[in-house]
Amino acid sequence: DAVVDPVALADYLLYKLNLAEERAYVKLFGLPAPTDDILELLDAVARRVGIFRRTGRKDAGPGERKSGTAPDHFNAAMHLIQLYRKAALARFVLDDLPPPLPSPPPSRNA
Repeated sequence: DAVVDPVALADYLLYKLNLAEERAYVKLFGLPAPTDDILELLDAVARRVGIFRRTGRKDAGPGERKSGTAPDHFNAAMHLIQLYRKAALARFVLDDLPPPLPSPPPSRNA
């Protein structure tokens, strides 16, 4: 998890979900249709699960945004990745694996 940004990994996961036509995420997070926009999906995940971060400042001056909340994309991505790892979204490997090596010929010494 520390090597790859969770939002980038979630974006790749979304790409692979759509490529495999796995659409469980649409119903699970209340989207109107499949999406290829990771921020749209992470906003939906954050709303559904209640993952928000504080925004703004208490001492904001005129015209500055006061405190509030916004979807926490980092933690929403982590949640999405954990669901994938638990096979709650789909059952496939994210890595493109090479084809298996051919079996060696039978031994003639048998």
